Amino acid sequence: MFVAKLFGLLTVISTPTILKILTFTNMSSTPLTAYKRYLATVYHMCVWYDNDFKPGSKLWDSINKVKMMHCSASRRHCVAGGQRILQRDMGITQFGFMGFAILTPEKVGIHNATREELESFIHLWRVIGYIMGADDKYVSI
Repeated sequence: MFVAKLFGLLTVISTPTILKILTFTNMSSTPLTAYKRYLATVYHMCVWYDNDFKPGSKLWDSINKVKMMHCSASRRHCVAGGQRILQRDMGITQFGFMGFAILTPEKVGIHNATREELESFIHLWRVIGYIMGADDKYVSI
């Protein structure tokens, strides 16, 4: 699964509009800050995969924290003369987190996944996208 996430990260940072906001936040401008940022990202995804989706749960708190960080970065970038996070970029980012795992599961280390398991994974990411404010037309699979 982490191979899929690495491919996804490369997709995300290769998108100029996403890279502008990532650079603007100054949260990955040095090897140390980049390490901390992406380690935190891995932590949040592990929380999302390993906890129940209930109000007040660890997952609930984590996803809301990530949403608030994204909203803050988007707002600050806009105030500084940049643009807000685009819906298209939310779709690209979401694909980066789950698309390679769905399109080529065996090639990224996911073996013997059933159709139901893959559909459940898609559903999880559609819910995450919805909570993050992504329009369904940009994230639907």
